[in-house]
Amino acid sequence: MTGRGSQKLLGMGQRYAMRDNSEIDLVIIDGLSVYLYDKTVREVIDIVKLIVTQVRQKRAFIVPLEKSILGERTSSYLKAHADSVIVVRSEISADRVLRTLQLQKMRNTYPSDKLVKFTLDENGIQVDTREFLG
Repeated sequence: MTGRGSQKLLGMGQRYAMRDNSEIDLVIIDGLSVYLYDKTVREVIDIVKLIVTQVRQKRAFIVPLEKSILGERTSSYLKAHADSVIVVRSEISADRVLRTLQLQKMRNTYPSDKLVKFTLDENGIQVDTREFLG
């Protein structure tokens, strides 16, 4: 399929598509967990191959995933192919919501055992710079 100008849509049939455009250097795929929910292993592998092909063309991807929707096998496969894995956790404690980020995997670095606590308020995201251990 072709789009405007030199842009092409990549993918198998009409199930999913990615616009091929040399000017795009960051791609955010939201809702992939829901999309992959009922997909076969072969379909998941095909989608990951498409993303990896684009990464080799110097594009960065942000793909939020919901592990509880995907299941352990699919989630592990996607994490294995990722350069970076950031886990966002939210816990309800009494009348507060405690939110933390855990950097499980970062390209060219060792994994960290530190948690980064943050709060959301009217000013946006406020990061707590104190050190928390997981």
